[in-house]
Amino acid sequence: MRTDRHWRLDEELAGAQAPTHLGRVLQDLGIAYVQARSPQGKGRIERLWGTLQDRLVSEFRVHRIHSREAANAFLPDFVQDFNRRFARPPMDPHPVWRRPPPALPLILSCRYRRVVARDNTIRLGPRCIQLPPGPPRRSWARARVEVRELLDGRVVVLADGRPIATQPAPSVDFTLSPRRDPNHDRHRPAPSGSRSSHPLTAALSALAEALPPPPRRRHPWRRPFSRNAPSLTDPRTG
Repeated sequence: MRTDRHWRLDEELAGAQAPTHLGRVLQDLGIAYVQARSPQGKGRIERLWGTLQDRLVSEFRVHRIHSREAANAFLPDFVQDFNRRFARPPMDPHPVWRRPPPALPLILSCRYRRVVARDNTIRLGPRCIQLPPGPPRRSWARARVEVRELLDGRVVVLADGRPIATQPAPSVDFTLSPRRDPNHDRHRPAPSGSRSSHPLTAALSALAEALPPPPRRRHPWRRPFSRNAPSLTDPRTG
């Protein structure tokens, strides 16, 4: 599901790009992703977005809905009327839906890679998670783990696919949002003429520009040749 040209070293060695957050979720659920590259597929989704962005907004205006709570209460009636007007009976009425896996909340999450600090803690934004000592090892220091932030706000830390720590949600009205751009971990070449964003590198570059240039010394080999010039091996000149 990735279309960018930025490959990490492990991706080049594996010969495949790592999927995005959505791609990992679809892989865990066993769902094949088929892009809608046909005009028919694009037309369907464009008509749906046109309905939701035009007709639904007009219905909100007609019913004088100005809050999220009122909009959520109105949606069931709108969906029922929408399906009644535009739905068509399927050719095969037999349902093919599968039951969701028991670990569905863990799958529907934002995932991040972290290295455990020396005090057995990891950070995810402002949140700090303490890792307890596990059976296979006394300390998780310097170990690479995966951190998953769930839809309800819980944080689950996994090592080799096994949960080792859990932290509850910070508040009841938690809303899941990516902590950073999923492409942040991927190497992107810096544009020409731009400075590095690392603070230490930027500080060293500014210090080098502020200091005066060192005095240039003319090396004897770079001097023009002259027969009257003293020899480098002359004992009288040292």
